[in-house]
Amino acid sequence: MPQRKGAKGTQQVKRKPKIIHAQIKSPVLLRKTILEASILSLENLKILKNIRQIKRRKDKLKMHLRKECKEMKDMTDKFEELIPHPSEIGINVERESEREIRVETKVEEKKRNKQERLMVKTTKKDESPFEQKDEFDFDIDKLKEKIKGL
Repeated sequence: MPQRKGAKGTQQVKRKPKIIHAQIKSPVLLRKTILEASILSLENLKILKNIRQIKRRKDKLKMHLRKECKEMKDMTDKFEELIPHPSEIGINVERESEREIRVETKVEEKKRNKQERLMVKTTKKDESPFEQKDEFDFDIDKLKEKIKGL
């Protein structure tokens, strides 16, 4: 019998890995469990895809808002440059004109709020990525049918 420890003049014996056989008592249950796990993983992939779509959409909206804000700021700066200050013209602001200005600002604020509500409504009308059917839904349905067949 060969020695296990390497001594002078002896070789080590390499052991072969033992082959283990497993017997499955209920292959149907195992198959069902594997199918359920694959369904869960496909659903998770679908959720990940939807999250990425939402992030992309969010980034696009942020860029659009930044662009619009910058444009508005530039336009207000140009407008302020074009219009002279009332003191330069020699106009004294009276109480009546102050009241008119307040009324006009309230009207403009109401219009702005109305437009903001309309914008929110139009963004809500866009299709949600969660309502869209894709290849993951098709695969999930197929796997669920297989489970029902077991």
